[in-house]
Amino acid sequence: TGNTVLSFDDNGYIDNDVVIESNTAQLSLASKTGETKLYLYGPGGSISNGGNIGSIRWYGTESDGIGGNPAQTAYILVEGDEAGWTYNSSLGTMMKFAVGVDGSTTLDEILYLTGQSGDARVGIGTGDPQNRLDVEGAVAIGASYAGADGTVAPTGGLIVQGNTGIGTDDPDHKLHVAAQQSNNFV
Repeated sequence: TGNTVLSFDDNGYIDNDVVIESNTAQLSLASKTGETKLYLYGPGGSISNGGNIGSIRWYGTESDGIGGNPAQTAYILVEGDEAGWTYNSSLGTMMKFAVGVDGSTTLDEILYLTGQSGDARVGIGTGDPQNRLDVEGAVAIGASYAGADGTVAPTGGLIVQGNTGIGTDDPDHKLHVAAQQSNNFV
């Protein structure tokens, strides 16, 4: 409804908050000469263990009869993963991905990418992955299982469509475990 006024300090930096509102709610960045980049920076300095470095958050408006309260619907959060983290530090960080769950008023963090302990790790359902990939909960693999109505993996278990190979990339049985000799299988 009005113009956004940018105020700049003596160094050429924007020194006020900027809110962009439009009827289409679109913000486009385009480069005529190369790659488009978006950099998001925090204030710098030291961040404590678990401190928020930056985030992208999505909001919707509830139709609750109280004037349309804004409700957070999802976020991506980056935080310092170890005590004493600073912007020029070599210590690890963590990215957390959260979504709103139907029937709930809270967000569930479900995916974690971390660089703790010098190793990049992924956690699905766990915020403290100890391996390259840690999954907490049931897992379904294959077009007939993943996302299929009525197909649910066992609690904490795994359901796999097709042949599964352990120690082989060409399994010819439902479960093919390669032993010392190539003709041994389960």
